Amino acid sequence: MGRLNRRVHVLLDDDRLEQLRKRAEAKGASVGELIRSAIDRELESDAQDELEAAARSFLAAPPFPVPSDPRELRRELDELWERKPWPEPESR
Repeated sequence: MGRLNRRVHVLLDDDRLEQLRKRAEAKGASVGELIRSAIDRELESDAQDELEAAARSFLAAPPFPVPSDPRELRRELDELWERKPWPEPESR
């Protein structure tokens, strides 16, 4: 992670804040560390959901013929690679 240089104001009820403080103390961490960790888990969960959706889509695709001769398969794969029939990744 990068340097911590942004603030976010979060409103919590008394019960949540007390639970966070107790857990932070038990773990030897700050409340902020626990909150950042929860955010990281949520963001990782989003990435995992995307991977699972991609895998489901791949597995649901209809079967397609594959040449029995490995040289023919190599030729077809090389042709596909040259054409790049997939979208270019988005630049960040």
